[in-house]
Amino acid sequence: MSLSVAVGFETLSSWERGFEGRVTLVNRTGADAANWQLSFAYPGKFTWLSEAVAMQTAPGIWVWKPAAWNRVLPKGATMVIGFGGTKGTLNHFHFTVGKPEPAPAPAPSPGQATCDGSGLLESTALAGLPT
Repeated sequence: MSLSVAVGFETLSSWERGFEGRVTLVNRTGADAANWQLSFAYPGKFTWLSEAVAMQTAPGIWVWKPAAWNRVLPKGATMVIGFGGTKGTLNHFHFTVGKPEPAPAPAPSPGQATCDGSGLLESTALAGLPT
């Protein structure tokens, strides 16, 4: 299956020590995306998260996996994951389906979203995922 899942990030609000944001996943493939996961670098901590379960796999490396009830992202569907966290930069987004792949190492990358309260940020797609 050729992946074509767009990953977008938006800051909804921010304050001195934190922010509220959302990540949007859009499945543009011709098939359901089962057992998806989204991994990324982020030095902060999450205060809340909806629609996913967060795991920190190494310092500054996070993986979001689906809850038991939404493990499949149907073809053509959009999923919005809301969250709150401390100030920091989310970057190096990597979306996988099926067998989990290791999270990316924090290294320079063209895809980056800074959580600074500046509003809508450029949709980010890495590892060959178009926006």
